[in-house]
Amino acid sequence: MDYAMKGRCIFLTHNRAHFEGLYSEHVAKGLDHPGVIIVTRRNVYELAKRVSRVLSGYTKESIKNQMLYV
Repeated sequence: MDYAMKGRCIFLTHNRAHFEGLYSEHVAKGLDHPGVIIVTRRNVYELAKRVSRVLSGYTKESIKNQMLYV
């Protein structure tokens, strides 16, 4: 997550348990981050379709400091 923050990249993960904790730590510390998207395990085509659909409704600024579930 630190790597994504340094590169100002939205973070995409399947690892919900781990990254919900990291997200909470960052929020508690008042740190800004580009956003986290947590996805369920699906085939790659279904995953790409779902993520694309979600991202089409957001701007980079509106995802900032958010955690989205897809």
